[in-house]
Amino acid sequence: MSTFIIAKVRSNAYSAPFDLQVAAKTLKAYGRKWSTLREQFKLHDVRPGAGWDEFIAKLAASHEDYAAVGSVFETIYREQILLGSRSCRVYNDDTFEWQTLIDRVQSFPVLSTSFGNSYPLPLSTPILKGLSSDTMELVSRELLHNGDLKLVFCSPRKIVSRQQLNPNQLSQQFTDRLATVIGGFDSLIALTSTYAQAYDVVVVRPSMARMEIRLDHPHTMDADVVAEQCTRILQLLEQIYSGVSTIMTAALNFFPIIGAMYLDRKCGVVEQLWFGTDTSSLKREVMRKTKLDLRDENFHVGGVTKLGGSTKIKPYAIRIHFDKLESKDSQVRVALHGNFKDLSIPAAVLSDVSIENCLNETEFRAALKRLVAFS
Repeated sequence: MSTFIIAKVRSNAYSAPFDLQVAAKTLKAYGRKWSTLREQFKLHDVRPGAGWDEFIAKLAASHEDYAAVGSVFETIYREQILLGSRSCRVYNDDTFEWQTLIDRVQSFPVLSTSFGNSYPLPLSTPILKGLSSDTMELVSRELLHNGDLKLVFCSPRKIVSRQQLNPNQLSQQFTDRLATVIGGFDSLIALTSTYAQAYDVVVVRPSMARMEIRLDHPHTMDADVVAEQCTRILQLLEQIYSGVSTIMTAALNFFPIIGAMYLDRKCGVVEQLWFGTDTSSLKREVMRKTKLDLRDENFHVGGVTKLGGSTKIKPYAIRIHFDKLESKDSQVRVALHGNFKDLSIPAAVLSDVSIENCLNETEFRAALKRLVAFS
């Protein structure tokens, strides 16, 4: 069973000092693009520097040019730590009592906990490693101006990475011993584990009769783990309001919209496409330049024409750049990754969509709105 704690919910005025260096290093480690941060600073007429390293160095040195950066960066950090790359699942149920859920969560008692005491900054790696993998804490609940409720759940997330080793860089004694134990090898793969604090977000929208679960670090989880994490969050909310588990089967299905998004030429710029053909082949096509649309690429057009038109291919995964979302320089990418086996399933289901590189919450909502409009 998951360990569920409602953490002390803090206001914008934190009792603990906000460490700008820790915040900057966290965003960098979590893969937030410097270009995104730079665009955010531009909105506040602040020039942060040439890149993450320079920015962090000047923060460490308390550079005089950065006197006005602190409050601006804290605001940016609070938003960016909840964005980045997200796996999003949307639950829609017109019969569910969404407002009652909001009221119950708002009135639920709070406790002071590890995550809650450091939020929005992450815990140190040693502390994260010492927590149970099932630990999850609700560290923030914010009632938005439109009546929506935003919740932030924090948990430790183990990230396993693979790296191929060069046997020539290892000691002869080690490789000989390894060959003796396993009977020889063609290549060596090292698995390394690191720990990161996950900031999973839930947004309840009573006016739309829906709820969004936005999972952090989606590239570290396969589809089964994503589903398990969503189920965990629903089960924890069930402890607050009985009946939440009834919406588990109400997730929107994004698989049918993959083909529709490809066919709609007004729907962003297609960067990558996976598809099957009537001639029993599977294809993956990738554009090397992000501003060029795969739909117009000569090789792709020629192949599609030979097959009899774009309706003759069967897309099962797609990656699109929404180049004109909330700003002309939007960097938002959405990716829907089905499986080629889904093409043979009459009612294939894809519950999760990846949304990346949002400048702010407004862009995230706009990207999700486009996706939901197709469903």
